[in-house]
Amino acid sequence: MPRLGIGITTYNRAGSLARTLESVARHTATPHALFVADDGSRDDTAALLRRLRVPHLSAPNRGVAWNKNRVLFHLHEVARCDVAILLEDDTAPQRDGWEAPWIEAARRWGHANFAGEWFADRFVSGAGTPEDPVLSPDISGQCVSFSRTALRRVGYMDTRFGRYGYEHCDHSERMLAAGFGGKAAEPPLYYLLRSELAVDASDTGDYRDELDRNALIYMQVKQSRRGHRWPWRTWGEMRRFLDEMRRARLYDPRLQARLALALALMPARSGAAWAARGLRGRQARVSHPAGWPDASDQRHDGR
Repeated sequence: MPRLGIGITTYNRAGSLARTLESVARHTATPHALFVADDGSRDDTAALLRRLRVPHLSAPNRGVAWNKNRVLFHLHEVARCDVAILLEDDTAPQRDGWEAPWIEAARRWGHANFAGEWFADRFVSGAGTPEDPVLSPDISGQCVSFSRTALRRVGYMDTRFGRYGYEHCDHSERMLAAGFGGKAAEPPLYYLLRSELAVDASDTGDYRDELDRNALIYMQVKQSRRGHRWPWRTWGEMRRFLDEMRRARLYDPRLQARLALALALMPARSGAAWAARGLRGRQARVSHPAGWPDASDQRHDGR
């Protein structure tokens, strides 16, 4: 059985988070590592997590992409999960064993998204099972699963995205370009799972300005052919991110030791990758004729 990790991102929704945590505990049959990333909530979220002794990080507000990276980093680098399921705090499982199809879809396809009925008119085909996923040009980020191989190859969400919008689209697009979670077509078609998840739609905040800003960033990001991302873009961002992760409350000495090791090794790992990418890029510019694919392009065909 693959080692399962379930991560939840949250911001200022302690009530929704409490319901989601209770639902995950009640309906998840598979042993799993749980982690919650609290993006600087000003309500009772931090107190709730401490009271329940849920492994978590409460850190300054930096937006959706950065906060999802906190969860993915923990599940991938610290808990070393074979399958990571990422839930939003307003999305609660409703059926025992809900996680099994998400594990199987990650095993088969590397990546899967949630088939929300509110955009079912965009579904092209498929029953929504791991064997026969829905094919859709649109995706939604309430629940997502990843294999360890997919995360290793594609990495994290791009931190250029601001507080809300498009970060998940870019991440799934890079997954698909690497051969995970869909079919390369025009338009691209993503693998979606039907799942008994209750999504609380009561938060009707106005995100139009943030969506507009991130839409422009999305168009800029698409110009980059590099598929892999770290959870940071600069040395300064790396120091900030690792300093935040160092404050995680894990309630398990083994995980605390793994966290310390991951934090100690990460600067050398990412620095070596940056240096290698720069060297490959210089070699490509010097050695390759016009029109030759850039050697720094880390996309892959197949899995």
